[in-house]
Formats: sequence, C-alpha cells, structure tokens
Amino acid sequence: MRILLVVPPFYRLFRHSGAYFPLGLGYIAASLRRETHDVRILHADYDPTCYTRSYQELITDFPLFRQGLQQEDLPCWSEIATVVREFKPDIVGSSAMTVYLESAWKVLKIAKSISPQVITVLGGPAVTVNPVSAMLEPCVDFAVSGEGEIASAQLIEALERRDASALRRIAGLSWRSEDGGTQNNTRGPWIDVDTIDRPARDVLAFKEYPPDLYGTSVTARGCPYRCAFCNSSAIWGSRMRYRSVANVVEEIEATKGRFGTTYYHFFDDVFTINKRRTKRLLQLMIERDVRIRYWCNTRLDVLDEELLDLLAQSGCDNLSVGIESGSDRILRCINKGISRSMIEDRLAVLERSGLGWSAFFMMGFPDEYTEDLELTLSLMEQVRPPKGIIFSIFTPYEGTPLYEECRSLNLIPKHVDDWSMLSHQSPDNYFTPNVPKEVFRAYVERAIGIADRSRGHAEEVEDSVASRNGPVQTRPAGQSREECQWTVS
Repeated sequence: MRILLVVPPFYRLFRHSGAYFPLGLGYIAASLRRETHDVRILHADYDPTCYTRSYQELITDFPLFRQGLQQEDLPCWSEIATVVREFKPDIVGSSAMTVYLESAWKVLKIAKSISPQVITVLGGPAVTVNPVSAMLEPCVDFAVSGEGEIASAQLIEALERRDASALRRIAGLSWRSEDGGTQNNTRGPWIDVDTIDRPARDVLAFKEYPPDLYGTSVTARGCPYRCAFCNSSAIWGSRMRYRSVANVVEEIEATKGRFGTTYYHFFDDVFTINKRRTKRLLQLMIERDVRIRYWCNTRLDVLDEELLDLLAQSGCDNLSVGIESGSDRILRCINKGISRSMIEDRLAVLERSGLGWSAFFMMGFPDEYTEDLELTLSLMEQVRPPKGIIFSIFTPYEGTPLYEECRSLNLIPKHVDDWSMLSHQSPDNYFTPNVPKEVFRAYVERAIGIADRSRGHAEEVEDSVASRNGPVQTRPAGQSREECQWTVS
C-alpha cells in the first residue's frame, strides 16, 4: 500500500517553522516499510523561509494560528493537497499533540476531499489521552492510542485482508462501527524499545530539509517522575524502557553518515535519569569519536560533576534543566521534587562545569499568587543560562492532576471547542484565579522580556529555540549564525 504520513502544520500557521524530525512518524514509517509498504513523510510544519526571532514574537503571532486553520490558500494547505494528488496514497496518517488536533483533522479532511476513498488514521498524544475526542471528526477513520509501531502494521494488514474482525484484536485501536458509534480497544503492553526498527529518516520527502533537521533521537521511553503539569507518564508510562547504548550510537553514526547531521536533539524527558547507563552512553560516544553537538533535557537532582564532565566531552552544548518556578510553595504544588535552595546549589555546580545550559520556566499554575510570580521573576533574573531561558505559559494537559484541578475550578470547559487554548504560546491562557487576568498578563510580559534578553546575551544564535511543543527555527535555512541575530523585543 502507498502510505502518506503528515506532520500537521502548527508553527507554520502563525508564520514560524518547526525544526525537528518527527520521531513518532519516523518509527511508524520504519515499522510499515518492514512490511514492504511504500511510505513517505511530509513535514508540513517546516518552511525554510520562516523563523522565530523572539519569544515575544512567538506569543504575539499565536492568534494567527486560529486564522491559519480557516485560511484555505495558505501554502501549507496547498502543499498537502499537491502531495496527496501526486503521491496518490491509499492511506493518510497524521500525529497530533492536543493543540495540533484541529490542524491534523484538516490534513485528513484535505486528503478525503481529494480522494474520498482514502483511509485516514490519527495517532499521537492527543489520541492517547482522549481517543473519544480525537474521533469526533468524521474525517478520522481510525485512531491509534499509545505506541503505534505494532498497531499500525496490524491495522494495515487487516485492511489489506479486508478482515473487519481483526480490528477488535488490535491494541489501542479506535474505529467507527456500522451503527456510527466509536469502538475503543484497550492499549497493549509497552514495547521493548530495543527491538523496533530505528526511525526511517530517508522517507522524509517532497522538499529539501537541512541536515540537522534529521538530528532528533530518543534513547529511552517513560518517566517515573510525577510533575503535576506533565502528562508524559500517561503517554509513555512511568517505567523506564531503555535502548542499548550501542543501538543509540549506531543510530547517530548512521544519521550523520547518510545526511551529514552534526547537531542532535535528544527528546528523552530526563536524558541523565540513570547515571550509570548515561555514563556508558557518553563514554561510548567519546570512544567512537562521533563528533556531534547535542541538546538534551534533564533534572537538576540527577546531575553530578563526573556526569557533567562526560556530557561536555561527548558534545553536549545545551543541557536544558527544568526549574519552572522560584517559589518553594509552587514547586511543592506541582510536585517538582526540588526546592529553591537545591536549584541554587545545583546551578552553582552546573556553572562551574562550563557546560552550555538553558532553563525551563513556567507561569500560570492555578495555585499561584502574585507573591509566587514575583519569586519566579526574581529567579529568572538571577540565573544567567549561557543558552538562555525557555519560557512557557502553563497549559493544562489531559491526564495530569493540574488538568483535573482546572476542571474542578471551572477554568476550562467540560467540552473544549477551541483546542488552541491548550498551547504554551497562547497569550489567552489564564488558569490563575488568584491573580487578576490583566495583572497576570503583565507578569507574563515581564517574563517574556527576561527570556528574550537571556537569549540576546547567549553566546551564539542557535538553529532552533526550544518550545514545549517542539523546537522552532531561529534563522532561515542556509543563513549562517553570523548572519542572524536574535532580536530582543
């Protein structure tokens, strides 16, 4: 079968561009190609001419996202339509976080409008946390919850055989029954991540992509931590499942050899969670002389000096640490497991290491007061990450305690009609009843200013800047770092 997998436009709808290889679709493509299907991936959220100059710009432009969903003549929608016409897929699939959901639906609607007989499949975090909502639009024929490598291949096999009875045996599958209702199968057991094929990067097609866009990887799935704002454990489970260090290094070498990739983003929730295993991985990267630079995420409470030294030796030039708040009370409320004194102590160790690092901060938790926001701003001013501050406005994710708290406080409607409200970039996000809305807006503006100034004093302009919805491109493709300056608004 001919199968088209599409990254739905998100950043591109408000004049920005995603800067990442879609790992989830890459893994699905590898699984389907093993079964000899003709698979292609279209990254419809990548545009080489779009870039982000500041967090202020990213948040100011976000209202254009709603307009972009309705604006039929945008290049991204025309691009998808052209690919569907020319590739003539039997199946079109897409993957979505919750804020991407309406965009993913539109991708599938476009495919159906051009080829009514095409079969559509939706997956990703939005489906995993709420398959019923994901199936609300008639354009979705099937949805897959959880890890889709096995279920997707089984679904295609059932469709090829025209075996409707097999649908009930596919773990995590949702589909429409003859009476128009939705059937939802329970999710299956977690996958052994060392047994599945590595992502099929070579099927990313239909336009030119820069070498470093291919450099995304994940070395493990799962997260044992229970941060109240994060739904990672609901999506990937709380038990860690590791790839072997040899498997990871072989993927780095293969990607570098095939595409010339020299910069990587490791998307593990906590890259250094298992110190012994992480040290083995970093030592192997050094021994094999992979010669890459990379960006990874971690927690302050799982760092030590030996690990920091190995991170630097192996090419890490941006270690992103989750701080989130400067208020001990809020850190307890969000179950972060760290305190302000620990933050200051660990950052001192990090600064002595000389390693490049950045810091995640967030505002807008439902239990915050102005005193908490002031403490966060003071800590943001105090720290000076060489790679800048990554700022977000709190967003309640389904599958988290804070989502349920927001529901109980009537801060989000029982039935969400506007999924764009669930974005860290949305200036309309307001889930802090203890702080007047306009006062909260003023705090957000101050935080954005601090974050942009932190990027302004960074040592160099990176190809991309972190966002909790994925990295965004910070300079046009082909432009050197020297030619591009981060604009402080």
